[in-house]
Amino acid sequence: MYTDGGSIPRAVQPFRGLSPWGYAPGYMVHDWLFQAKHCVTDGAADAEEARVAGMPFIESAEILGEAIRTLIAERRVAPDDVAPRAISGAVAGPISRALWERGGACPEPRVSAAHMAQIRRALGRFGTRPAESLRGLGVAPAGEVAGIVSVVRF
Repeated sequence: MYTDGGSIPRAVQPFRGLSPWGYAPGYMVHDWLFQAKHCVTDGAADAEEARVAGMPFIESAEILGEAIRTLIAERRVAPDDVAPRAISGAVAGPISRALWERGGACPEPRVSAAHMAQIRRALGRFGTRPAESLRGLGVAPAGEVAGIVSVVRF
C-alpha cells in the first residue's frame, strides 16, 4: 500500500515526536486498517482486508495508541509526554472518523505493477530488511519511485 506516514500537520512537524515517520510502524498499520476498511465499504476487499469488516472505528485509534506505547516501551523511539496523547486524540477524533466511514476510497490497484516490481526486486535482494533506497538496486526509476520503509508481517 502507499503511505505518507502519519498525517501530521506541517506546522507541528518540527516538534519532538511529531514527525510523520516518528512512529512509522504504527502509522503504517493504521493506514492499512483505513485502506482495508475503505475496500470493505466499497465491496472490493480481498481476504485480508475483509478481516476488518466488523472493526469499530475507535479500535483503529486504540491500535495506533498501543503501537506507539510499544515502540516507546521497547526503546525504539524516545519517550514523549505530549506527542502520543496528541496523536491518539487526533486519530480518535471526528475528522478521522469521517475518513474511516468514507466510501469510494478503495485504491485500485492497491500498488501499481511498476512499483510492485521494484518492491519484489528490493525484497529479493535484501530479504526482509528494508531497502534504504532503490538507487542501489540498479533500478532505473521512471516517475515516482516506490521505496520500502518497513516490512510488517501479521
